[in-house]
Amino acid sequence: MKKQGSDGSPAPVMPPLPEPLKNLKIEYTKIFINNEWHNSVSGKKFAVFNPATEEKICEVEEGDKADVDKAVKAARKAFELGSTWRTMDASERGRLLNKLADLVERDRLILAVSTRCEQKDKKESPDFYRRVQESLTANSLES
Repeated sequence: MKKQGSDGSPAPVMPPLPEPLKNLKIEYTKIFINNEWHNSVSGKKFAVFNPATEEKICEVEEGDKADVDKAVKAARKAFELGSTWRTMDASERGRLLNKLADLVERDRLILAVSTRCEQKDKKESPDFYRRVQESLTANSLES
């Protein structure tokens, strides 16, 4: 995006920020591996806080190396010859990938805010609002 004055034209007008999400119900706090929800191997959890109010929202499972190893093993198995994914009709795989794209598009604000919360913990990302606005105005993943 060009800055105002870089070529003499005015800066593009960004859409207004969306209203904050209220009463968001947290349903899933476990680790999702192989199409199943799991507790962390270590049993550890960590608190998630609302960055605006610092109110505790929930606790989620804390994944570590053992959980990553478990997920990698499941992912590799999913792509082995003879697996469900490999033997599935290509049009069915396409349908599932389009469904995933639809869900990402539907929940893009939640995903953008979740990403911001993760980055805030790491003290990164000063361009949060720009990225949220871009995600709200971006073309859908199906393009």
